[in-house]
Amino acid sequence: MQVKDYFKKPVEKIIMIYNKNNVEIYFYFIPLIINDEIEGVLGIEVDSLDDHDKRFKEFLRELAELLAIQIEIYKLNKKVETAALSELKALRAQVHPHFCLTLLIQLLPSVD
Repeated sequence: MQVKDYFKKPVEKIIMIYNKNNVEIYFYFIPLIINDEIEGVLGIEVDSLDDHDKRFKEFLRELAELLAIQIEIYKLNKKVETAALSELKALRAQVHPHFCLTLLIQLLPSVD
């Protein structure tokens, strides 16, 4: 499987790496997918490459799904916050000229 094919349909993987002391360490990786895109990866250290308990794998899948949902909620909240700030700036830009014009109109008779 080529790398580009893997990212088209990401799967869970157990990967072996070596630490500084040249000791094998195994990690179980689950992609965090939001809107059909990989947003991150949940990696958990496991004891071996052996087949793990089905309940453990299901727990990790559910945890990855929960994390993906939380990331999506965070991103949506940021968009709402940005939209609210933009709206506030637009309102301020509209109010300021009107305020200045009204003030000038009110001060004009007192200048005469």
